Amino acid sequence: MAQGGEFAFVLFQLTKNSGVLPIDIIEPLISAVAISMFLAPILFVLHDKMNKDDLDTQNDIEEDVIDKSDQKVILAGFGQLGTDVGRFLLSAGIKPTILDYNASNVEVLRKLGFEVYYGDATRLDLLESAGAANAEVLIISFNDIMLVKHLVELTKKHYPHLKIILNTKDRESTFELMDLGVTEIYSETFGTALNMGEAAMNQLGIDPYEVHRLKNIFRKKDIEMLPELYKKRCEEDSYISLYKKHHAQLEEVMKLDNNENLAALDKAWTAKNPEL
Repeated sequence: MAQGGEFAFVLFQLTKNSGVLPIDIIEPLISAVAISMFLAPILFVLHDKMNKDDLDTQNDIEEDVIDKSDQKVILAGFGQLGTDVGRFLLSAGIKPTILDYNASNVEVLRKLGFEVYYGDATRLDLLESAGAANAEVLIISFNDIMLVKHLVELTKKHYPHLKIILNTKDRESTFELMDLGVTEIYSETFGTALNMGEAAMNQLGIDPYEVHRLKNIFRKKDIEMLPELYKKRCEEDSYISLYKKHHAQLEEVMKLDNNENLAALDKAWTAKNPEL
């Protein structure tokens, strides 16, 4: 039960004086709030201790020795997003060196048949043993922006040849990583948002081709406006004004039947849906 507060006593007294609630209901409620206020600090202490014990246990686990360093792709982080990326690459015949620093996650993934190495990807020695010197691509799929930035800086300093591909949770994180020179940045929710919007339009009975066309226009224009917004990120008024301008332009572009990219979109649609 959530912790109560002192204001509850005031409310109970008001309900008692006004006759809203009978005394036989108010008294147990007052006791419940008092007990919750007494127990909450103790529960917080126990919670912190349990988390510390879990962390200490994880820190006691030795990192894996990586004996394969000839892969072209290193995948750092194998949570929900990383797992999907890894499954896609593996299905396409590309076997990345997979690193994850969550011991319980690694254990579960190994039971599912994935070859995952337990270790901290932000450590230079682990990157070296993972084959960063010979790899071509580093995919970063965890969300801690500070760790991501540290890994990016480490990689650019020691392995500048590596092409970095990563995801972000929000636009602020995207701008921070653009400051570091990263260009292949993908919003964690953007693709899902487009797919959900596409599904909604399909449910509304909009022609599938039209939905496909709008989805691709929106994706293209969103990518195009990002560099301009990046330049104005520190100027709040200019940023807001530019954002509104782009959004208005986007609505107009998506209404045009003679969009300049229509031919390319037609080709893409035909290739993807040859039966139509």
